[in-house]
Amino acid sequence: MAELPGGGMLAVRGEREAVDALLAGEPELALAVVNGPADTVLAGGRPALERAAARLAGQGLRARLLDAPLAFHSPAVAPVVPLLREAAARAAVRAPEVPFASTRYGRLLRDEPLDAAYWGAQAAEPVLFGDALSALVGQLAPTHLVELGPRPQLLGLVGRAGLGAGVDCLHPCPGPAATGRELADVVAALYRAGLDPDWSALYAPQHRRPERLAPYAFDDRPRFPRTEARVAAGEAVDDGGGEGAEAGTAHGAGGERAERGRLRPGPDGGDRGEGGRGGPGAEPVVVEAVVGAVAEVGGYPAGELTRGARFYEDLGFDSVMIMQLKDRIEARLPQVGELAVPDLIPALRSIDSLAVHLAGLVPAGATPGKE
Repeated sequence: MAELPGGGMLAVRGEREAVDALLAGEPELALAVVNGPADTVLAGGRPALERAAARLAGQGLRARLLDAPLAFHSPAVAPVVPLLREAAARAAVRAPEVPFASTRYGRLLRDEPLDAAYWGAQAAEPVLFGDALSALVGQLAPTHLVELGPRPQLLGLVGRAGLGAGVDCLHPCPGPAATGRELADVVAALYRAGLDPDWSALYAPQHRRPERLAPYAFDDRPRFPRTEARVAAGEAVDDGGGEGAEAGTAHGAGGERAERGRLRPGPDGGDRGEGGRGGPGAEPVVVEAVVGAVAEVGGYPAGELTRGARFYEDLGFDSVMIMQLKDRIEARLPQVGELAVPDLIPALRSIDSLAVHLAGLVPAGATPGKE
């Protein structure tokens, strides 16, 4: 190629009709690249390119000479095509393992081999990038387009061609200003979209380290009330409903009950939940089971959990943790049977309100926590 006569390339932003009319009057120029409906590149001798740039400017079209020493992808390269084929023939050839959009043919590759003849002809023929991209998007309907290269070039063409609607465009190396985090951000975006990366290829074991997740940004308070009175203290705590309630065992005569949302003694003197079906001694066992399940799911010390602790506000529970809590409770209290999440939701104000609900599900005469 170094022995070829000098030339250049001219990028044109304008409708194809204007470019074709220009080429009809400049036989020394050739259409070298078609990046989109209004993005083309011409190749040829420098004097002809300069005349073309002036003519296009007179029509109100943008034209820019590229930093190219030769008229690539034009008949000017034809003399070296045999040498290119000879060089390419020394490379091993095999069929693509993923769909391949050919910029030589402007479509998805079918049975044509990517052999020496393919690459030799590619050097002297136009690059049909816009047609190849259109075929790729139209036939495969990708959700993401990732450009590989030292700086973004092709993604801008995607936007100008109008082919990027509804498609996320990603680039792991956006030029000299890259910080090194861009590759990780691209992998994270693809992972969130459903891709399962080969993590072992991305991060060697010696380069991995556990990271503690940041707390919820909207609330940096402790996730459970360390300063509240413990159950045995019998002091008033807030059950999440805005009212003070007795934290210890309800006491008093003749069916006296604690405030709303608390366990209360039944008419026979035994502790039971609202609903009246829990047997004698049900309350402590149910509370113990709930506290144990909450501590296991949330990773909290059981001794630091109070019955007034609220699942969302104080303990930081989310929907996934609620499902885990449901499974733990079913295992600890088999007598309640399979729990329905919609039925549990109203009871998920606090540990105490959940215990009330569960105690009411224990069949009469059954001993919670035992088969």
